Amino acid sequence: MTEISDPHNLNVKYLKLVNYTHENRQKWSYEVLRNREEFYLHWPLNKNARETISLEEKNKKLLEKKRDAKKALLGERILLCQNHAMYGHRVTHVVKTVTDTAELNDENDENDKMWTRRVRLVWMSRESWEKYAPNTKDVIICDKRLPFRSGNLIRFNAPSIVSLKLDSLKLDELIG
Repeated sequence: MTEISDPHNLNVKYLKLVNYTHENRQKWSYEVLRNREEFYLHWPLNKNARETISLEEKNKKLLEKKRDAKKALLGERILLCQNHAMYGHRVTHVVKTVTDTAELNDENDENDKMWTRRVRLVWMSRESWEKYAPNTKDVIICDKRLPFRSGNLIRFNAPSIVSLKLDSLKLDELIG
């Protein structure tokens, strides 16, 4: 069972690890959204999958992304961890879902289809994420490698997660 240290009552239910593959992880995925109260979380296909697999396989993977984007119930909270090539995995946000459905964003070309979910900011690390955002390994203690990748959600109490140390998220950064 996962041990949780949560003095701020963040009540996180899911974890999401994000890699910004468009820029070879040289930027933060949600950097341009730093000052927004609400925004969309993304469930895209990774760059390699978009470029190398058949349309049938893309559609199958998009269906998996849809199921994942719909996992969290309305109002459930997600700990957002971002991966940067230079600064590693950092915990940057806690968000809560404000819609009960996922939406297909297909405004761009066929290769850029993705599922999205509208969320509201609950907590965000200080501006300089490379300096102030806690390392994911200091917040999520696992008995082996981090059990989530490809932007998928994983429940906070997954068997490989030993403890969740939310007390390392600074209270003065709590939004609401």
